[in-house]
Amino acid sequence: MKNKKGFMLGEYTLKIIIAVLCLLLLVYLLFSLYNNSKEERDLKLAKATLEDLGGKMEKAKEDGSIENVALLNPQAYSLGYWNQGEKGPEGCYGNCLCLCGTYTRTDWLGGNRIERCTNPICKHFDYQLFITDGAVWTIPADVKISFAQNKFTITKNG
Repeated sequence: MKNKKGFMLGEYTLKIIIAVLCLLLLVYLLFSLYNNSKEERDLKLAKATLEDLGGKMEKAKEDGSIENVALLNPQAYSLGYWNQGEKGPEGCYGNCLCLCGTYTRTDWLGGNRIERCTNPICKHFDYQLFITDGAVWTIPADVKISFAQNKFTITKNG
């Protein structure tokens, strides 16, 4: 008589290996879905944040008031600006604010500026922009917006 215990061991081992591979594939798919939905949510939040900021800037221009804005989302995005004649991210053609997911910095006229911006969400303005205390801020940040001499000035609170 032959001993079949060795043969059965191989059969169960194969089933366990297939089950583990299926579980790993399932975990990978779930992780991919989560990251994809997070990126979409961050892009929507970035658009909404820039729309809110743009609305406050227009109000400051019309009223001559100083507007306070809390930039809360998306976290870890960075706010940068480019004026007419400066090379900004793709789709930014002068006088624009952009929220960048990731970026690289460069020294520019004594201050840090965003050199390359990935996944930019940009908003264009008819007037020149200036951000005090450095040209790159990471969100969250509380800011003050004023409009004088045909230029928006954005300053960090605190």
